[in-house]
Amino acid sequence: MKLISKKFLLFFVLLTLVAAVIGCGNNNGSKGGKVVMVEDFEQPDIEGVRGYGAAAFRSEDVALRDAFNTELAKLKESGDLLTLLEENGFSEAELPGDQSMKALCGPSFQEGSGGNTLEKIKSEGKVVVGFANEKPYAYQDENGELKGEAISVATAVFKNMGIEEIEGKLVEFGSLIPGLQAGRFDVITAGMYITPDRCEQVVFAEPEYSIGEALGVIEGNPKDLHSYEDIANNPDAKIAVMQGAIEIGYLEQVGVKDDQIVKVPDQAAALNAVQSGRADAVTMTSMSLKSILESAEGK
Repeated sequence: MKLISKKFLLFFVLLTLVAAVIGCGNNNGSKGGKVVMVEDFEQPDIEGVRGYGAAAFRSEDVALRDAFNTELAKLKESGDLLTLLEENGFSEAELPGDQSMKALCGPSFQEGSGGNTLEKIKSEGKVVVGFANEKPYAYQDENGELKGEAISVATAVFKNMGIEEIEGKLVEFGSLIPGLQAGRFDVITAGMYITPDRCEQVVFAEPEYSIGEALGVIEGNPKDLHSYEDIANNPDAKIAVMQGAIEIGYLEQVGVKDDQIVKVPDQAAALNAVQSGRADAVTMTSMSLKSILESAEGK
């Protein structure tokens, strides 16, 4: 076998380098790499953009909602709510203050009355909870245990109501309300925002926390995205969002087109969409994005 000449070997190496450079030039600049939060992200200028999360119940289960609110009010008054928030990475800045679910629902607020689910769960000593595996609100750890802010609050509330057992059912975020309405679970404790549209479908408890949005991009922010408006102004930019999340409405209101929004089932898929180059950015609440990025780093 003839030996490869030095000149041929050098030519082959140079050819490989040129191909690599061309390949990089054809890359959209967002594929691969570490996803980081945009520190100077501009909150969208939309009324009510700061979200207020709460447990939700079927429209006919007002008695259960009212009983939940009674115990939640005690947690707020005693300071135990802040303790539960802090245990899950929140701070005093995320307390809901005096905001009420009635004000947040607006004309969609449902007075209602009655419902027999309260009596059922008290007699059984068990409540079935729907959650969407969204850190830090409600998720399942490596041992299959329910964790998160919404789970901590719900556990404290139901325990004070004399209900010791909480059975969790994991579904995609967009399936929470349909699953609740279909009777698959008794309550949603997924850190879901209270919005007028949702108030037409379910009855919410009083808010447990308040929080803003966040944006994640590949380190270096190759498309220079600092707001939802930046995405709307760049038709080539795509953003990953969980199916059914409030952020979809926020994006649409500032002019982001539907074909720019990559809808995914959960947080992990949203992060993967950016890492794989299918999206240039990902958005969710600031606590959620911080939590999933920390998990991705193995912290």
